[in-house]
Amino acid sequence: MILPIYEMLMQSDVADLVSDRIYEDIAPNKTKEPYVVWQELSGDPVHNLDCPADIDHIMYQVMCYDANQTTAYEVRDAVRKVLEQHSHILNARISGQDPITKLFVRGFDANWFLGR
Repeated sequence: MILPIYEMLMQSDVADLVSDRIYEDIAPNKTKEPYVVWQELSGDPVHNLDCPADIDHIMYQVMCYDANQTTAYEVRDAVRKVLEQHSHILNARISGQDPITKLFVRGFDANWFLGR
């Protein structure tokens, strides 16, 4: 099972901000900003004593990139608003600047319990 992050963001106001520039793992080189990149950080099956696991606990991270600091914040807030309805947000205020592209980066970590 793949986290339905792309589909959920495309069906929300986030698509108005980033179009379809939502990528798993890595954005293509020279992607027009703003854009969103998400990746799974870890995953564990939620075991039961009487049957095989039917849920996976997945930790993931979302990072939003833009040349404008304010826009990077706005995209992160819009993405978070959508995904927090399905996830538990852990580290809600990741901030930085990409050393190569010099783009502002805003993001968060979250947990998702995904049914198999």
